Amino acid sequence: MNQADIVAALTAGQGEFTWVSLAPDIEVMAWPARIAGVLVGVSARTPSACAAALSSDDWVVTLTTSMVEDMTYASAALRPEPVLFNPQKIDIASDAGITDHSQKLLALIGATSDRTLVACGKSWVQTNQLLQHPGRAANYGLFSIGAPYPSENGKYTLWQPLSFAHNQDHFDYSQLLRLVRRKPGTALPSYEAPAPDATAAMPADASPAPADTQASLSVAQGTLGERCLTWCLTEALAHPHPDAARIAWYHAVAMRDGKPLGIKAGNYCASAQSRSMVECLLRGDVKPHEPRAAVVELQSDAVSRGFWHSTAEVRSNKWLPRPGDLAIYDRTNSADPSTSWQRHVNRVIRLSADNTQYEHLGANELGGAWGREWSHLSNAKLLGFIAYPGVPSTEVERASCGVVLAEGAVG
Repeated sequence: MNQADIVAALTAGQGEFTWVSLAPDIEVMAWPARIAGVLVGVSARTPSACAAALSSDDWVVTLTTSMVEDMTYASAALRPEPVLFNPQKIDIASDAGITDHSQKLLALIGATSDRTLVACGKSWVQTNQLLQHPGRAANYGLFSIGAPYPSENGKYTLWQPLSFAHNQDHFDYSQLLRLVRRKPGTALPSYEAPAPDATAAMPADASPAPADTQASLSVAQGTLGERCLTWCLTEALAHPHPDAARIAWYHAVAMRDGKPLGIKAGNYCASAQSRSMVECLLRGDVKPHEPRAAVVELQSDAVSRGFWHSTAEVRSNKWLPRPGDLAIYDRTNSADPSTSWQRHVNRVIRLSADNTQYEHLGANELGGAWGREWSHLSNAKLLGFIAYPGVPSTEVERASCGVVLAEGAVG
């Protein structure tokens, strides 16, 4: 099973897991998540994407921390010794290796209730130390009585101390999918100071604050989309009405035909979102699009790379946008064929509880300012979304979005 299939299965409600209390207003998966009965091996991107999809107005779902892992081990009713494979003798990232490990570990867990807290495997964790390890992911776990390394709290031993050896796409049999969730406003247990809250200065009369889902993120944490959203929230607070110099800075990243576009003015909704991506990219990230000044080019890139999702997919509930994805709108004037390429873009903050509306934040909105509001997924001007990350698009979608624009066409 590939990583996209794991995300799709879990977000579609096909994953097997149960939340249990770890501390007041904090719950953790009792066992690592299973898909079709298998304890799946995941890359760091996969639990991040699953956490974003599982978050709601009632619960903020995130990767764990080393402190959460220590608390889980301390509270666990069952602590099976880890099943360890020799990477010189087995492909530790193969389906066969992952399935074999799952079968052996589940045999140790036995007929234990799904609501019993079981400490096993490694987890991808959040830590501010990722700021010093760009492009890396942090993992921690494999507690064992005979392991050589101390846990972060010094009370236990484990085979995997906090490490930054892998990139965000590495996975193997030992990297299991365990997440933590907390009530909005509840601090995530961590041995570190919390990451800065980019939304703390949001006006009191604004829509419900996305700080609930973004507060634990830093520039080196979360998915690329979540990091871009955090950047946009911060930028909108610092430069609500960007001046000419700021707009020129947004445009400075825009590329066309493999070279800088070289513009300094004009519609800047695409350039602002492109600037956010450029500012948030870490080594190992996959770009859903190139930095562009024309929204239709963002769409064309996303279609060709498999990150585009049409409104038909969304309205049929085959796919739903996540925090940080881009929403694309039609700005065509039916009376003027020369405007057929014109689009607008803004970034998704979150979905409503009933999945009919989404809150978004964009640049060059009303009055040429950053703007934040709610829209209906039934909006006739909505064309679709660019996923951060996404899944392959169809050949028809790829063919329908090939465009060649004149140099001055932006926005």
